[in-house]
Amino acid sequence: MGFSGLAYRIHAADKDALDTAASKELGGRWNKANKFGALYASLTKETAQAEHTSQLLKRGLTPGDLSYRLITTIQVHMTQVLDLTDPGRQKEFGITKSELQSDEEACRKKIIEVSEKARTQGYEAILSPSARFPNGKNLNIFPDKLSKKSSLKIIKSERLKTKPIGS
Repeated sequence: MGFSGLAYRIHAADKDALDTAASKELGGRWNKANKFGALYASLTKETAQAEHTSQLLKRGLTPGDLSYRLITTIQVHMTQVLDLTDPGRQKEFGITKSELQSDEEACRKKIIEVSEKARTQGYEAILSPSARFPNGKNLNIFPDKLSKKSSLKIIKSERLKTKPIGS
């Protein structure tokens, strides 16, 4: 399936919204460290905020511990997106919604395996259910896999208004 629409990404103010260097160096849910970078985005601002806050808490931080962040709106057009919000596609790739939303090590390994299989099959991104926001969706983009017909265009960036955790 293709995907055209808006995605939202939270990032440090001194980093380009489309930069994947940190994810390549550190790895993430959909990419192994030092193998390839992934651009982690969400389909709503609320989902992006929930994902961002979760990552901070995992690291023992709060939004106030960081330099200010930007939330960037990106116009996305891609021709090959694996939709893992679809139970049929989940079954085809041998993974369940609960595994996609889990932080257990075995599930994280399975997610990486699915990601690598999708990349091998030519997918440019994976649409996945958010593990942090009910009914939220994330778009996990592999910029190095974008076709000539696909594009990412920054629409706007604005300072992220942080809320106290738990509010």
